[in-house]
Amino acid sequence: MPKQTFFNLPAEKQKRILDVAVKEFAEHGYKGANISRMVLAAGIAKGSFYQYFEDKDDLYHYIVTTMIAGKKLAIYEREKARLEDLSLTGFLRLISRQTFQDLMENPDLLRIGADLMRLEGEPVYQKIMSCYPNLIDSVFIPFIQHEIEQGEISGKVNLRLLNFILISLGLYLAYDLKTTNAETIHEEFVDQMLDDMEYILKNGIYTDKGKSI
Repeated sequence: MPKQTFFNLPAEKQKRILDVAVKEFAEHGYKGANISRMVLAAGIAKGSFYQYFEDKDDLYHYIVTTMIAGKKLAIYEREKARLEDLSLTGFLRLISRQTFQDLMENPDLLRIGADLMRLEGEPVYQKIMSCYPNLIDSVFIPFIQHEIEQGEISGKVNLRLLNFILISLGLYLAYDLKTTNAETIHEEFVDQMLDDMEYILKNGIYTDKGKSI
């Protein structure tokens, strides 16, 4: 987290520093990002940077957890209130599209999110993931449980496993960006992914022949 001295800055200066940092991480990735370039672009002394943040990891951690993950979790929490009038797949589509729209309005954050997936195993990645230890046990669970109670989903379903699979769709989008070296994700791709996931959930993967083996 930033030091209190950063939060004591005028809001305009905080925004300028963060805007510069987001652009730097988006263009150069975590590993290539350079503090000297950031402070020059932000118009602050390098010594001032360390009055605001411990190091580059501290700044990157704040951007990812606050500007990316924080917004996504806020969408999850807000839409959970619609448990009675949204199906599991309806909830999945709603939050996926809202998250997609948010990232399309902030393409640099999308690029940072994709870059984060390349850092798996790095200390900064582990530190960020440790902020969400209970994520696997939340998010989609209320909707899965509700549809089990309504007889729409089999009670034999492993809730935590299905929850994890649905959460991982975001990783799939980031993986596609990483493997294709694309600059952005297209809405058609998101819609097709959701259609494919809904088909798997509702129809399974086996034919009658496969089920009999």
